[in-house]
Amino acid sequence: MKNHKIIIVSTLAIVLTSFLFLSIAENRQHRIKNGWFLYFENPKNDSMSFVIENYSDDKDFSWSLIVDGKKIKMENIKILKNDSKNVMIQGLPEGNFFEIKADHGKEEKNIYKKL
Repeated sequence: MKNHKIIIVSTLAIVLTSFLFLSIAENRQHRIKNGWFLYFENPKNDSMSFVIENYSDDKDFSWSLIVDGKKIKMENIKILKNDSKNVMIQGLPEGNFFEIKADHGKEEKNIYKKL
């Protein structure tokens, strides 16, 4: 009987500690400061549509589409803090290697897709 109590108390302590650790980790992830993300809307298909998420105070972004090393299209967009923008690219030119380059202040991020 005493061994059962020890097992139950130990299990409860481990579960509570795990929940506490997970809640702290999740809370840190939701407090993103001065960051931004660039990713394809659907990385597995042939679409070049991508998303920029902004968690910084600066709302000015620029992006360019580069196909096989040649810059095809360039645009400036504004994305408010804690918002995201889905950028749809229609009418892709022929090519094998596609790159999306996004600039935000002094920071630059690239994503690639090979078709």
